Amino acid sequence: MIGIRADANGIIASGHIMRCIAIAEQIENRGESAIFITADHFSDILLDEKGYNHSCLECDWQDKDLELNTLSEFIQERNITILLVDSYQVTKNYLEALHKLVKIAYIDDLYQFEYSVDLLINYAIEVNESAYSGYSDVSMKLLLGPKYTPLRKEFQNNNIQINSEVKNVMITTGGSDNYHIALRLIKRITKMNSLDDICVHVIIGGFFDGADVTTLEKLCSDYKNIVMHKDIKNMAEIMLQCDIAVSAGGTTLAELCSCGIPTICFAIASNQQNGINSYGKHGIMSSMGDVRENINAGVDNIISQIELLKNSQNIRMQYSQKARELIDGDGAGRIADRILQLNETEN
Repeated sequence: MIGIRADANGIIASGHIMRCIAIAEQIENRGESAIFITADHFSDILLDEKGYNHSCLECDWQDKDLELNTLSEFIQERNITILLVDSYQVTKNYLEALHKLVKIAYIDDLYQFEYSVDLLINYAIEVNESAYSGYSDVSMKLLLGPKYTPLRKEFQNNNIQINSEVKNVMITTGGSDNYHIALRLIKRITKMNSLDDICVHVIIGGFFDGADVTTLEKLCSDYKNIVMHKDIKNMAEIMLQCDIAVSAGGTTLAELCSCGIPTICFAIASNQQNGINSYGKHGIMSSMGDVRENINAGVDNIISQIELLKNSQNIRMQYSQKARELIDGDGAGRIADRILQLNETEN
């Protein structure tokens, strides 16, 4: 049995759970069982929809050390042999304690400290082994770079035709939108004659502010070219309908790469900054930086980039080609293979 320790809520949104779902899908395709272990019940609906077993620790998602006893008992009761951990709240003590009980695979974005794990996954564009060269545990295996980006099956083997005219634009901020970026963009777009010939598809995450959703529903009613998508079960299909995407950082950017969608990206959280900067630096996407620094200016810049890409098929083709070259959509399978190999090694 493979345990997966991850959470989702209105603060951290659903990115951790979603990338773990991609890995769980591949683990189960290889004949092994997986169970999600969460701090609370915010992830229940999502996991139920995806058909995964899950159990709740009934604890504070922000204090990992306090859950150690409960989680340790669960690991032993369920005969979990490998634990995949995806959380920024882990501590050195937390991982060391769990490592005495079980093999650990950990998804790292932050380089916080020396992790006591068997398998470390970091799919950042510019990461290399030097980031972990000082580790004392030389037996730890590293899975580094975009080839290990964990995407769900729907993002494999997709391709897009770069049309001469832009007719559809997608806007997504992930599972939540605490800075109301989607609403601000839609309000701006409805006032622009230069963009009134495009259909804008707004993705509503599970942790969106209720007032924002109500306002967006009203805008969709007033403007027929604004379409709102809730409770998405076909994200790749929606992406592939669009000529341009506007997206906050996170795994969604990798999904857009696998589909070859020309993308304008931005950060609304500190852990997204390195990713969007790398996409921009390598000419894979148009990066608008961290919009929290000046939200009005950030929205203005995004609107200007939509207009630029709308008027340049050549730029869109360049972004699409580089994106597809970066990520092939098979990363979750590669991770699953290496996780299952841990069962073949001695403790």
